[in-house]
Parts: sequence; structure tokens; C-alpha cells
Amino acid sequence: MKRILAMLLILSMMLVFVPSCGDDDAGEMLESSEGLNFKLNDDEKSYTLVGIGTCTEENVVIDGYAGYPVTEIAKSALMRATNIKTLTIGDSVSVIGEVSFYGCENLSSVSFGKGVVEIGKNAFENCTSLEQIVIPEGVSKIAERTFAGCTALKSVSMHANVTEIRGYAFEDCISLFTITIPQKVKYIRDYSFKGCTGLVEVINHSALNIEKGKENNGGVAYHALKIHSGESKLSYKDDLVFYSVDESNYLVKYIGDKAEVVLPDDFGGEAYAIAPYAFSNNTKITAVKLGAKTSAIANNVFEGATALSKVELSSGVLVIGEAAFSSCVALDKIDIPQSVQGIGASSFAGCIALESITISKNLKLIGKNSFEGCSNLKSAVFEQTEGWKAGETDVPAEELVDTAKAAECLTKTYVNVSWGR
Repeated sequence: MKRILAMLLILSMMLVFVPSCGDDDAGEMLESSEGLNFKLNDDEKSYTLVGIGTCTEENVVIDGYAGYPVTEIAKSALMRATNIKTLTIGDSVSVIGEVSFYGCENLSSVSFGKGVVEIGKNAFENCTSLEQIVIPEGVSKIAERTFAGCTALKSVSMHANVTEIRGYAFEDCISLFTITIPQKVKYIRDYSFKGCTGLVEVINHSALNIEKGKENNGGVAYHALKIHSGESKLSYKDDLVFYSVDESNYLVKYIGDKAEVVLPDDFGGEAYAIAPYAFSNNTKITAVKLGAKTSAIANNVFEGATALSKVELSSGVLVIGEAAFSSCVALDKIDIPQSVQGIGASSFAGCIALESITISKNLKLIGKNSFEGCSNLKSAVFEQTEGWKAGETDVPAEELVDTAKAAECLTKTYVNVSWGR
């Protein structure tokens, strides 16, 4: 009897050390950050994260609690938790609830575990420091407004299992310059990429018919310079993002934080154009000097740059695009080179500090509303006063000889129509 008991004891000890099949890839469960609030699930074997509690950690981990796995992050659980800078979501978590990390403005990095299969609506909306995202392999649908307002987001990596991108998912992600659409994507819902003004490149591996400048497929290619299926053509030089396509170069975005910026004369020895929105809504920049080879100021380039007070244009600029300086409320003076032949609609609209402007003899077109709302514009010098028409109306030369009356013509009398000669 003793002999049998001894054999059974040895056998049981051996079984303890026999590894179970299928555990080779299982990672060690981490303990969640201290102070977070959890709720025991109905199975009494797992937990749901329900709140920030007393947690003040910057690097937050969500995985295990009291020896059990955390399987879900509840709706609004860590909304506006401004202490969080990095987030590690363990393999045990399968569901990330709606608005769970909404407004976590200091969150810059997220690591998803292998078990995540669902990320709820608005989950990371307005996480304005978040720079890159790798969508978990188990997630097939990117929900509504998941990353909307993530203004620092530069990189999004979607696994091959993604089939749908829902409405407004990436709205106003203004730092997103390139996106790759996986092969299995069948639907990109309306406005998924609304306001993504820097999205100049779409790498499309799907069967979707994505076209430049179109609002369909969520507007993913509305601002695109190129749609292709190869390697990205983006380049970074100092604080500038460039894009090369069809033997042309574009300055896509200034991503630095300097107040005064001097742009290079060329890119790789070649001329470049400034793409739309390159400096838009930048509230830090005060002065810009353009490169010598810049030939055009595209639409909306400096729109909403509220601190911009000084701009030095190169002598080769031919066109100033629509709304190029719109709402630059600090801009009090600008010298338009003799080379400029056209000014687009609303180009200086809302420049309330602008006091004087010179319209050179080479300028042939002034778009409608170009000087709308320029309430302090008191002097407009027309080097050529004859031959101007505002819409269908001849503008009397004597009105343009008087610089004060000329300013009134631009800002009030004929403000809502295009000028030409």
C-alpha cells in the first residue's frame, strides 16, 4: 500500500511540471496600474476596468487584477485622464468601450494586446498627443470617430483583417500624411477622413475605386497628390515634410515649433511648390521667408495662422491661392512681388491688422472677397488704375487713384465679386 502511494505521489509531481499544450505563445499576465477601479464580472473570474480611481501613473498598464484577467474597458472608463502618457493594454483585454480614452490629451503611445477584437466609438477621440497607432489584428472594423481629432497622429498601421472604416473615424487628423488601405477593406464610410488636410498619399491595396479630389470613400483622397500601391514617397527634412510625385516636389507640412521659419530654396536641388494647408492653423509661427524658387502659394497655406505678422515672398511667385492668408489676424503688412499675376478668392479675408496693400501693374486677377473683413485696410496703391472690371462693372480709374477710395473699393464697394483686367 505504501509503495502504491509513493508511486502516485511521484506521478502527481511529474504532472505538475508537464507543460500544457498551446501555452507556448501565452504571455505573462501583468498587474494593472495601482489605483485603477475595477468591477468583478458575472463569471467571477474576470474584471472590467470602470474608472481612473486614484491612479496617477503616467505609464498605465491594463491587464490583470487580483489574480484574474481584465477582459473589458468600460465606456468612459478613463475619459479625460490627463495623467496618462503611455498605455499598455494586455492580451487579456478583448473590448475597449466607447469614449473610454476620449480627451486623454497627453496620451502619446498605445500598445494593444493580442486579444483586442473591438474598439468602441470615440474611444481615442481628441487624444491630441497620440502620434502613431497599430490597429490590433483581431479588429475588423474601425468604429465611428475612433481617432477623430487626434491632431498629432502621423502613422496608422492597419492589419490585413480590417474590412470597414466607419464615418468620421479619422476626422481632423491633420498630421496624417499617408495612409495604407488594406486589401480586405470593402467600405470606407462617409467623412471617415474629413479634415485630413495633410493626407497627400493614399497607398491602396483594396478593390475600392479611390480617386484624387473625390469625396467618396470617406474623402480619403480628397487632398491626395498621388494614389498608388507601392512604397511611400514621403520625405522629412528638418521640420518639413516633402512629397515627390510625377517629377514634382511639394512642401506638405511644417511640423516644427519655431516662431520664425526660413524655407529652403530647393528640395534635393530641385524646385518645389507649397501644398495647401502647409502652415494652416499654426498659432506659433510669427514670420516666414519663402525659398527663392517658390512659384506659387497654394490654397489655404497660411489660413488661420493667427500669430503670423510677417511674410517675405520670393520674386518668382506667380499666384497666391484661395484663402492663402485668410484669418491671419496679426498680418499687418505684406509686399506682393511684381511677379504675382493672380490673387485667389478670400486670399486675405479676415486680415484685420492689414493696413496697406500695393497692387502691381502685373496683377491681372483679384478673386472675390479677397479683402473681405480687412477693416483696417486704409490704403491700396494701384500701379495700374485703368482697365479694371469688378464683375461686370467698370471700376472708374479716378476711384483707384485715391488710395483710400481704392481700399474701400476692395473691402466694401466691390468686395463680393472678382476683379480682372
